[in-house]
Amino acid sequence: MFSSLLAGGLLTRVSFQTQWRQSIRLQEERSKSAAHEIEVYLDDLQGKLNYLARVRGLTELSPAAQQRLLEALTRHNDAYEIVALLNRRSEVVASASPHENISLNVRADSPLFLRPFKRQEDYVSPVEIDPVLGVPVVNMAVPVRNDRDLVDGVLLARINLEFLWFVVSQADLGATSYAYVIDNRLQLIAQKGSSSETAQLQDLSDKEFILDLTKGILTGQQTLRRYQGLTGVEVLGAIAPVRGINWRVIVELPITEVYGPVRQAIGLMVLTLVFVTIVAGALGIFFSQKIVSPLRRLTAAAIDISSGDLDIQVQIQDRNEMWVLANTFNEMTLQLRQLIAEVKEERNFASAVIDTAGALIVVLDLQGRIIRFNHACERTTGYSFSEVKDRHFGDLFLVPEETEAVMAVFENLQTGNFPNEDENYWLTKDGDRRLIS
Repeated sequence: MFSSLLAGGLLTRVSFQTQWRQSIRLQEERSKSAAHEIEVYLDDLQGKLNYLARVRGLTELSPAAQQRLLEALTRHNDAYEIVALLNRRSEVVASASPHENISLNVRADSPLFLRPFKRQEDYVSPVEIDPVLGVPVVNMAVPVRNDRDLVDGVLLARINLEFLWFVVSQADLGATSYAYVIDNRLQLIAQKGSSSETAQLQDLSDKEFILDLTKGILTGQQTLRRYQGLTGVEVLGAIAPVRGINWRVIVELPITEVYGPVRQAIGLMVLTLVFVTIVAGALGIFFSQKIVSPLRRLTAAAIDISSGDLDIQVQIQDRNEMWVLANTFNEMTLQLRQLIAEVKEERNFASAVIDTAGALIVVLDLQGRIIRFNHACERTTGYSFSEVKDRHFGDLFLVPEETEAVMAVFENLQTGNFPNEDENYWLTKDGDRRLIS
């Protein structure tokens, strides 16, 4: 009887700890995955805008040529509500939009014009509600240079943020989980369960849990919290930053869903232990081995799970109460494996986004060795990822006369100094030089 109670208590504790740890990992991965999807989407939009802005002498092309370039950009992605080219006086000289009733009027003293024109830096405006379409939008502006490489205007795009609702609605969050996005002003700009057509910006700066979550990111502390969530119920919440734009993605899972499967298993286990205790007291030594042996296997399996072995299965031949308990235990480990598989699938999705991106993406470790190398890099350099993996980037791609300068940029990156752009030559597998921006 004592052995049964001890094994049941140990199994209960291990079940709670395992479920809690898996829930923490899953919540963090969910928030990071959603934030990464938003990062990739926004990077693509701004990257295309910067690519067009780097067309030398864009402001000096004919109006017809400017119009064709802007129309081509709006056809690239439906998120471009309008793209416009502004001259030195902030006047619109060319614009393109799939909507006939949308226009732009940018004041010369607006940050949307001053930041890219005067400071020569990319600028992303705060989120606002489009007065015509009634949906949240954000404005991106980048400087444009003339043939003499002088800033001569601004290229501006208004971005429809409808894709945010797709990200928070399509993410696999569980039965009652929900996700939402806040901007740098702590304004709610997208939320699962709502629609972009009816969205209203909501100020969350007075929510204590929002302040705690955002403070955790700034201080580098754990980004997972247990608190009263946005809907007023107790949740397990995780927050992840959207790099480059200072937005946050928050994913909240009600505590009832975290412990639901464990509580059901514990309830069944408690009933089973009561029955086993009565039978053990009545039959004594005759059934002691049949009771102790399965409990030992369950205890050993629970210890194996606590050390990370989720493939363990408890096999009991006799169809008795312990067999029911073992099946319940096995179902719990199956659910944990499925949760881990879902996390891996989300990671694979993020990797697929990197591999299918049109831009060259190479990831280096702190020593400068290559650890990621997407398909665009393979096509450009002629090297496969297996050929460049773990090799030093400078030894493989850099031309001798640029090696010192590029490695100086790399050292600045390690100290947190991030330049807006840099250009240097890469050596391809065939020995050709390719100018890379």
